[in-house]
Amino acid sequence: LNLEPHGEAMDRVAALTELKLVTMAPELPGALDAIRSLVARGIAVSMGHTNATLEEARTGIDAGARMFTHLYNAMRPLGHRDPGVIGAALAPSPARAAVIPDGVHVHPEMLRLAYRARGATGIILTTDKVVLAGTDPRAELAVGRARARIDRGAARLGDGTLAGSIISMLDGVRLMVNDVGAAIGEAAVMAATNPAAVLGLTDRGRLE
Repeated sequence: LNLEPHGEAMDRVAALTELKLVTMAPELPGALDAIRSLVARGIAVSMGHTNATLEEARTGIDAGARMFTHLYNAMRPLGHRDPGVIGAALAPSPARAAVIPDGVHVHPEMLRLAYRARGATGIILTTDKVVLAGTDPRAELAVGRARARIDRGAARLGDGTLAGSIISMLDGVRLMVNDVGAAIGEAAVMAATNPAAVLGLTDRGRLE
C-alpha cells in the first residue's frame, strides 16, 4: 500500500508505539516535514521505493534521513547526466546505503561499486528475506493479488518481478567477502554495526 506521507495516513503511522524505522520517498508531498517529525521522535527514516532526483535525495538527507532502502532496487536508475537517488546513495553522506547482497537483486559488480564508493562504514547489508526461503520450491506466497514463488535464486512474481530474497544474513556476508572482496570484519560492520547505529542502538551490533 503506497500512501503519501501526510494527513491521516501519516498520523496513523506516527501513532504506532513500536515504530523504529520508516522508508519513504523524499519527493512525495509532505515527505520532508514527515522526515523531520519522525526523526525528532527518535524514529529512523530511510529513503526508498523512490523516483527522487539527486537534489531531492540530498534534501531528504538534510531533513534527517539516515539510510537508503535497497540501493539500486525500486529506485530511479543511475544515469551519467541524471545521477538520481542512486548517485546520492553512492556519494559520501550521513545516510548509509542498504543493499541486498544475494547476487540477484544486485549484480556483484554493482555491490563492488557501492563498497568502493562508500566503504564498510557506509554500507548496510539487508536480506529482504521472505518466508519462501528454505521451503518447497513449489510453495507460493501471496503478494497482494499476485503470487510469488522461488525462481532463479529469489522470490519472483509470475512475470519475473523480484518479490524478495531467500538468503540468510550469513549468505550475504559470505557474498560480500568472497565476491565483493570485503574483509570479514568489514562485512560484520556492514551486517551488524551499521544497522544498529542507524537505529540508535549502542548495546549491540559489535563484539568487544
